[in-house]
Amino acid sequence: DHVHALSKGVPARQVMSELFGKTTGCCRGQGGSMHMFSKEHNVLGGFAFIGEGIPVAAGAAFTSKYKREVFKENCDEVTLAFFGDGTCNIGQFYECLNMAALWKLPIVFVVENNLWAIGMSHLRSTSDPQIWKKGPAFGMPGVHVDGMDVLKVREVAIEAVSRAR
Repeated sequence: DHVHALSKGVPARQVMSELFGKTTGCCRGQGGSMHMFSKEHNVLGGFAFIGEGIPVAAGAAFTSKYKREVFKENCDEVTLAFFGDGTCNIGQFYECLNMAALWKLPIVFVVENNLWAIGMSHLRSTSDPQIWKKGPAFGMPGVHVDGMDVLKVREVAIEAVSRAR
């Protein structure tokens, strides 16, 4: 959540203050490392249980679509949902992929795959370790990218956000 907050424009001083529990943090020291939130910067924060952020992200994407289609607002917002590979083995991941495809939500699902689902090897916790193949089952493109190649990640992210719009 720290890097995501910084990339959305939350000042580094506020992020560090939050990590140290200071009142000058973006959540006045109450969110800490796990629950960093900033309404001003559209950072919804983290959640205590894995996968809990995915339905919230789908709801945020639905809000953007609703603003655009019902209220006729000029809203080109795209929601990015970040989560780990272990989260891809729980029901709400699949439920939200289905809803996002069905309702054509402006959302990008980003799996940060470190090959570990908390304390279990990714290879022991999923039937198909190629997570990027799960998207096409819902009519969504799935893209595999080396997270250590910053320029490739940027390129893939730009394409994904463009598709989501």
